[in-house]
Amino acid sequence: MQKKNSGATILFVLVIAVILNLLIGAVVFSSRYTIKLSGQKRERISALNIAEAGKEHFYAKLIYENFIPAANSDIIIYDNVPFTTGFYTVRCSTGTNIDIMSVWSYGKERETTVNIKVVVTKQRKLQLNTITNRIPAAITARSYVELIGNVDVDGRDYDSLNNLVGSGKYGAYTCCIVNVNGNSVIGGNGLAPVGNGVFNSNSTIRHTVSSENVAIIPEFNSPEAFLGLSEGSLDDYKVAPGDFAVPFKGLIYVTGSIQNPVHFGESRGILIVHNSAKTAKIATNKGNFKGLIICDVMDKINGNAEIIGAIVTLSTSTSSTFGNGNADVHYSKQVLDNLSNYCENVPWKIKELSWQELLP
Repeated sequence: MQKKNSGATILFVLVIAVILNLLIGAVVFSSRYTIKLSGQKRERISALNIAEAGKEHFYAKLIYENFIPAANSDIIIYDNVPFTTGFYTVRCSTGTNIDIMSVWSYGKERETTVNIKVVVTKQRKLQLNTITNRIPAAITARSYVELIGNVDVDGRDYDSLNNLVGSGKYGAYTCCIVNVNGNSVIGGNGLAPVGNGVFNSNSTIRHTVSSENVAIIPEFNSPEAFLGLSEGSLDDYKVAPGDFAVPFKGLIYVTGSIQNPVHFGESRGILIVHNSAKTAKIATNKGNFKGLIICDVMDKINGNAEIIGAIVTLSTSTSSTFGNGNADVHYSKQVLDNLSNYCENVPWKIKELSWQELLP
């Protein structure tokens, strides 16, 4: 009986040993598999981070180097650039609209590759691309518009070289009325400029080339309101009248009246002349300006100044005077659509329209 029990005990011990060995083997295999999976996961995360780094490198090129890809292009921007313990490759493609770009970034960590695709657009930090839709005329005014001298105000559409290209908009759009005096002329909405002999209260032409006694809307409250921006968003661009200098290419916000008539030279962008009382004045003399002027009061346009784009005045009571010289004020959709390019002092930003990780 004792021998029989001894044999059973030995058999039991052997079975237990086999089971333990199987369990230990399973634990070792599971640990090795888990470690392998953890390593693969770490490599994938690292490869994803490398791909993101390549993408951000390209964004910096767009913003700080002002890189502009050609239309309908597909090019390699960076090829196998070392980063930490891996590499990234970045590719960019465009259609006819170069403002929207498809960007592929490939990050590689050892044997693991992660591919991401983003669709992005490059914009100024101030949204200037909607301004054109806010401007109804070559001259938009909260108060009276006085045309004198030989000024030529034309709301028909001109290109940036002052060539007539379309029917355009009103010559003047005001919450009060337009007075046409001397040899000044006004046109718009497809009609060539006419003088005071035709522009009178009984003329249907008057209502074609101008819109008078329009409703007072909140957009006339401030330059920010007119541009559709939040109050304070233009503070970084403010300068005292004594610090205003021409020529310029950018967004300039002068916080008071400019004492001497402005000789623009060859200036581009957005010029704001405004104070809280809406009494800030500007007078112009000579030169060429392409862009948008927002002021409280236009105190005269003397000489042969050429303004292509649009002018907005915000004063609630003081008339704005356009003329006393051979100046041109011509509406231009092309110029207004390109204010972002003219306002070089407004920083760029990249907006991601979509992001996706692609299958290997």
